[in-house]
Amino acid sequence: MKKVIIYSSLLFFIAAFACIKKTKQRPTTLYISGIVTDKQTSAPLDSVKISLYRSHFGALYLNDYYSTQNGRYNFSFTPCDSCFTSYYLEFTKKGYNTVRDQHIDLDKEYQEFNIAMEKRPTTLYISGIVTDKQTSAPLDSVKISLYRGYYGNGYDSDYYTTSNGKYSFSLTPTSSTSYYLNFIKKGYNMISNRAVDLNKEYQEFNIAMDK
Repeated sequence: MKKVIIYSSLLFFIAAFACIKKTKQRPTTLYISGIVTDKQTSAPLDSVKISLYRSHFGALYLNDYYSTQNGRYNFSFTPCDSCFTSYYLEFTKKGYNTVRDQHIDLDKEYQEFNIAMEKRPTTLYISGIVTDKQTSAPLDSVKISLYRGYYGNGYDSDYYTTSNGKYSFSLTPTSSTSYYLNFIKKGYNMISNRAVDLNKEYQEFNIAMDK
């Protein structure tokens, strides 16, 4: 029994030492570089904002960098000396879908992130069907209210389901504005704040309403 305890303790200290050794061997400075291109044309994209942020119980943005005329960028940074902190990159450019959560390896001194960005659609096509949650029967004359901003701070338009419970409409979003849908029918609980994805051209919201 004593031998087992000694052996287990030895394994624990070896593992702990290996962890400490690995942490100490991490580079003190990381060098990040790459090129950003248009996904469709492969042309380099200039003025793309590359945001460096740290994630530890929430995102903490640290610095912004920008791609040059040839789409290239490079920078270096010194990561926080904590095993519980992760670093990520976010790529943003007006008219393009944001590329998020590009994880940085803290054990790798030189890293390259070559990013192909996809253009954001100028028009969004929204459709779906609304039904009774209990009977699955289609619901007509359901009002679908389109709002800008969470909790309906900016009213935009109303649309209605047809006799078969279906609806469809198109939307030309304003840059950097969030859109939401509310589903309203007398005698039913309202379904609110269904977020519209500004990066997705065709979207379907099939809703089951409860009395």
